[in-house]
Amino acid sequence: MDPSIKAFLESHKQEAEVKDGKVICTLTGHELPMSLEAVNNYWNGKAIRRARSKLDNEGLDMTEFGPFFKIDSKRPDTHVFCSLTGQALNRRRTEILHHKNGRRYKHFLRQHEAKKLKNVSEPPDPCSDLDSSSPEEKETLEANGDMDLDNDPGEQDEEESFWVRDARDVPSPREPTETHAGKKRKPNQETKNKKKKEKARESASKKAFKN
Repeated sequence: MDPSIKAFLESHKQEAEVKDGKVICTLTGHELPMSLEAVNNYWNGKAIRRARSKLDNEGLDMTEFGPFFKIDSKRPDTHVFCSLTGQALNRRRTEILHHKNGRRYKHFLRQHEAKKLKNVSEPPDPCSDLDSSSPEEKETLEANGDMDLDNDPGEQDEEESFWVRDARDVPSPREPTETHAGKKRKPNQETKNKKKKEKARESASKKAFKN
């Protein structure tokens, strides 16, 4: 065996082997003559690069790139989705690493870390804690006088401001009351009889005066 071929096989143990006097590429199954020139030309070609990339991507573990890289649900066999930047990437290790080391990813990562730090440093809102309290805690607060669930100040103000009819607004019995049409009510039968008697007395007194 040519020493140069032997040296090549030593440096490519995972990708090449000798069988029946030929060099076999274990990645593609391609057979080559025992020539250093032919072997070098093939190993520097596109077929080997594609085979290496395919082998590398088949065992791709998304956890090694961080929590923001997930398998794309629409194209799970060929693409990866970055939830931090909202960008879809080819399912290749080199492309994912290139995106992770790029300016866009680092810019969004800084924003994410700043927002996360701000949420931790801000004090909790007491109103939100009160809303999230359990019924037992609310009953305890109400019993201690810290909280009144039944008497809302806003509702009390509304009840106090509700119009109450004043006694002065009620018409007296002597005042003539009007109907919805704006006319005076008709006198009842007792009033009519009283007026008739008064007219009869007046006419009788007039006749007596004439006589």
